[in-house]
Amino acid sequence: MAKKELLFVINNLNVGGAEKALLSLLQNFDYKKYNVDLQLFTEEGLFLEQLPSEVRLLPVPENIKFFDMTFFQVIKTNLAPWKWNVIYNRIHFYIRRRKASTPAEASQIGWKPISKCLKKLDKTYDVAIGFLQNGPNYFVIEKVKAKKKIGFIHTDYNKGGLKSKYDLPYFKIFDHIVTVSEESKIILTNQFGDLTQKFCVIHNIVSSTYIENLAKEKISYSFPKIVISIGRLISSKGYDLSLDAFRILKQKGMNFTWIILGEGPLKTYIENKINEYGITEHVKLFGNIANPYPHLKNADVFLHTSRYEGKSVVIDEAKIFGKAILITNFPTAKGQIENGKNGLIVEMSAVEIANGIEKLLSDTDLRKKLSCNLAMEKNNFKKELRKFYKLIES
Repeated sequence: MAKKELLFVINNLNVGGAEKALLSLLQNFDYKKYNVDLQLFTEEGLFLEQLPSEVRLLPVPENIKFFDMTFFQVIKTNLAPWKWNVIYNRIHFYIRRRKASTPAEASQIGWKPISKCLKKLDKTYDVAIGFLQNGPNYFVIEKVKAKKKIGFIHTDYNKGGLKSKYDLPYFKIFDHIVTVSEESKIILTNQFGDLTQKFCVIHNIVSSTYIENLAKEKISYSFPKIVISIGRLISSKGYDLSLDAFRILKQKGMNFTWIILGEGPLKTYIENKINEYGITEHVKLFGNIANPYPHLKNADVFLHTSRYEGKSVVIDEAKIFGKAILITNFPTAKGQIENGKNGLIVEMSAVEIANGIEKLLSDTDLRKKLSCNLAMEKNNFKKELRKFYKLIES
């Protein structure tokens, strides 16, 4: 029987939850039954080197790079070849995005001028999958020929700043729309009630065997009472709350080391606050690291202070290592942690976060209890993989 032809589309393979979920999916895929192509919008990211050799990486779409440039760079590059279409749509892109009330909406309404500069792919696929909201989903609908089209939503649709009026025309065309938690599905159903039959849940695929093997890599430091956070340095991840919490702990005289893995636009803000709060000796900014798992395994507490999530991949990874987990009470938090059983959920305030960290760092028995309960949980990534295959084949 001939293999089915599949296409996955995502912006890039930089460090992020959706990117990590896609990488894990591809690392566990059945390449005896499927040929897999991957379309990126920028060929970059720490995960590029970890792509399985069976995955065929397509060329980056021509002209998409101009929408990451400054306008003056676009003019300089395109004026001589007389690419007026690119110049016009780059101006239109700028004007449209200025009308957006959130970065997510800017990504939505900025797509149309980008799309007008992109060609359709020549190949026809059995199944095309947009693995992330906005651009990747829109690309699958407008630029790909496929017998079946599947879209993914990896975030809390209400909290992420997305606007349903932009997505509705695309959602109507998709055969299936996948989200990553039951709570996120309910949110989508409330937004797009007439499309309920298209929504389904496939939890992020996290392979414990693969992650545990990567965690064997040696690390060179030794710090007391390590708290670790992993994620992009953006406002939705609540780093401002964490910083205020650690200032409180410093004022109490607590000994701790907070390691942050990630990069993003808030880096300068975070560095300034670290200096202002006098916690430079306690906080280590490690940046983006291709293999975060030895650091996660070595920590005492995993801290995740998001304001919203669809379903956090890194929380599931912390569970694999039996870490004492502390998360804020974002809307979908209870879908990942049972408070007091396999982690702690605290209210979204610096005081409550500080109290939770102090409790976990001070109470060895509590950390052991949480770790033991996590050890009894099963990692059902193969079940989720079967659900994905069924969606493709149905």
